[in-house]
Amino acid sequence: MPITAGPHAVDDSPTAIHREESYTGFLLPPIETKQRALDDVMIPPEKINDCFALFFEHYCPIVPVLNAANDISPNAIYERCPFLFWSIITVGSQRYYEDPTIFSRLSSRIVALAFRYITERLTPLHTIEGLILLCAWPVPVTHMYRDTTHTIAGAALQLALQCGLHIVGEGQEFARTYIRENVAEKRYRANLWYYCLIICQSASIADGLPPLNVLDSFSFPRGRKEVTGLLSSRLLFQTRLHRIQVAAIFEIMQCAMGPTSDSNAVNAMIDVFDGRVREFESELCDGFDEFVLNSTRLHIATFRLMVNPEDMDNLGIIKLYSISRSVIEGATELDKRIGFSVYSTFYHLRSLLLAASLILKISRSHLSTQVDLVGGERSYFSVIQFARRRSVEPSDLDSRVVSILTQLWSSRLSSNLRDEDRSSRLIWTQESSVS
Repeated sequence: MPITAGPHAVDDSPTAIHREESYTGFLLPPIETKQRALDDVMIPPEKINDCFALFFEHYCPIVPVLNAANDISPNAIYERCPFLFWSIITVGSQRYYEDPTIFSRLSSRIVALAFRYITERLTPLHTIEGLILLCAWPVPVTHMYRDTTHTIAGAALQLALQCGLHIVGEGQEFARTYIRENVAEKRYRANLWYYCLIICQSASIADGLPPLNVLDSFSFPRGRKEVTGLLSSRLLFQTRLHRIQVAAIFEIMQCAMGPTSDSNAVNAMIDVFDGRVREFESELCDGFDEFVLNSTRLHIATFRLMVNPEDMDNLGIIKLYSISRSVIEGATELDKRIGFSVYSTFYHLRSLLLAASLILKISRSHLSTQVDLVGGERSYFSVIQFARRRSVEPSDLDSRVVSILTQLWSSRLSSNLRDEDRSSRLIWTQESSVS
């Protein structure tokens, strides 16, 4: 049976998402895959193979959390951890057009299975792998209050801490069974920890919530040196950017919300952190790295809207507009090459929505004459198309975002912003963008 992954073809050019060297793609196992069932949902072997192939082809290169040293065939993964198996099937079936009912049937069951494995502490490391996948590609919901992503993310982080993943080389002290003391095992545990940290903290950041601040080996010079030698090049790049982003959030928030808030200090601090991020521009390998870097800059620069309206840095706001467009243009280019909209994570889409919101607000502000309105409109509409392609169900949040963005662009409220005084415009911009 041919595997159908939608209208976007995969580009094997160097500009496509770089694959970790340890992953060579999913090959059909030599042993026949067994039929599996979750509650009353029965999946035949050929569809299991198809969903696994889609997962390893499109999703795993973005968040490669599985231990490549292990057998990654469906049978082997199921034997190690049924929850991880069903997490892979759920994620891989999102775009399995040969049988779209698989995803809809599993999405209502996988969350309950996740909480069962969390509470029973069954196969904790493989459980963490599955939880990370569900945080990166959450099951669709119709209302945000139904979203369990943050609960799952918090549980994944706490479970990882209990397993000692945050301390390189000390896992045995946290385990009841023997842990192999070799480089491959250390590398696996280190990579799993930092993907867990990045994905779970980013889930909070994406929704405007403060991330859980965690001390780990990377927080100290000696541990940082050891970790650097264990992480894949792509993950090390992402880890460094992510740590700058988290540090910026805490330090800028303390400065902006403190008893002696200093707008000039906030803007200066943003410039410093932005400069630290831009130091990594020389390490960009492809368009995906550039998108990650610009998204980091975007989330940091958005704090310019938290200063007093009368102290707004106009040049900084104009730069924020430019960064927003760069983020969207990068995602649009990735979408053309590899169908990024279809396989992007929760955090990726939220970053694009933030960029679109900023473009909308700034283009309706007193700075509208100093920015490229035509280019901004094009970028804004690109996000609408991106969210439309990413939607997997007619009434999910991605689908609702399409309607909301469309209405906001043409709404009377947006047009009336030109008639408001400068202070109210900027306050409305701040609240709408940060929330």
